[in-house]
Amino acid sequence: MSGPKVVRVVTREEIIAICQGHIAALVAAFEQWQRVGKRNEIVDAEDIRLAQSRISAIGDLLAKDKFAELQKQAPLEIAFLKGDMETRIERAAEKASRERNEGNRRLRAANSLAKALSEKGLEVPPALSNPRSCSQEELQAAVTQGFALLAPSSLRSETTDRQRELAAKLGEGESQPTLADWLATQHPSAVEDPRLADLERRYEELRALDPERASKLSDRVEKISSDRSSRRSLLIDSLALDIAAERRAATDEADALVKLRAMEAQLKNIPTPASASQLSKIEDLLNGFPTFVEISNMVDTAAATLQTIIQKRAEQDRRAAILAGLGELGYEVNEGMQTAWVENGRVVTLPR
Repeated sequence: MSGPKVVRVVTREEIIAICQGHIAALVAAFEQWQRVGKRNEIVDAEDIRLAQSRISAIGDLLAKDKFAELQKQAPLEIAFLKGDMETRIERAAEKASRERNEGNRRLRAANSLAKALSEKGLEVPPALSNPRSCSQEELQAAVTQGFALLAPSSLRSETTDRQRELAAKLGEGESQPTLADWLATQHPSAVEDPRLADLERRYEELRALDPERASKLSDRVEKISSDRSSRRSLLIDSLALDIAAERRAATDEADALVKLRAMEAQLKNIPTPASASQLSKIEDLLNGFPTFVEISNMVDTAAATLQTIIQKRAEQDRRAAILAGLGELGYEVNEGMQTAWVENGRVVTLPR
């Protein structure tokens, strides 16, 4: 003989609450995606519109009672948003790293040209003497002037106005020497260390994700970039480890904040004294500068509070559903049965 059967009744309201939790998590993930994207200028209005359209379509599944599909689609969209932002950050970091390297190349070129002019006893243009304080246009003009000064002096003195005019006509359409051209003629040692380039790319990824954490390491990145000592390799290894640790910490903190925001949204959908109290605690925490541990602890507390509220509401809904079902089957149902259920754990009725 088979033993007693235990049947758990899942009400429509309980399923809706589960789906609302998925939607809250999705919206929180989108807000994080949008916040990081706007700060780094790596998402535009069209990107945001498309993301909002997808989220709206998933939200519409709730109104259409497509609960299973919603519970499938929401986590997929959350994973997509997270992966998409990682890809965008990598691209932005690669671009920033190239620009940083190009800036370093320009500085080395200016220094090389200034040294060459100084060795020949020629006047060094101010922009070449202090290239960091000049714009790219000013630096390019100074390079052009420097090249002209380095031209053989005999040719410069013997060139007449007519010859210069003819040379100008013959040179129409030809590109002028640039900083990159000058640097290409320099010694190979001027080329950046690939390990340093990789380090700077990883630093830019951290800066895109968490500027505050990256700022603590910026001085070390600058010092290593200009370091040519035998310690450089060790410094790169040490900083690479620190950047990786900060990147993990930043990712963990961002994920925890997304979870907390999702909890906050769900609590707002269930107005009770318990949810109001928990929302007040969350607000106080987020108004300060919470640590990862504080955020994680608040997530656990909010999750426990939310679960308790949902369970209490689900129990009430299940009792109501069972009593309604018993009434439809012909059993006598009266108001006191709700109290009896709570006190005795079961309802005993007689058929009509």
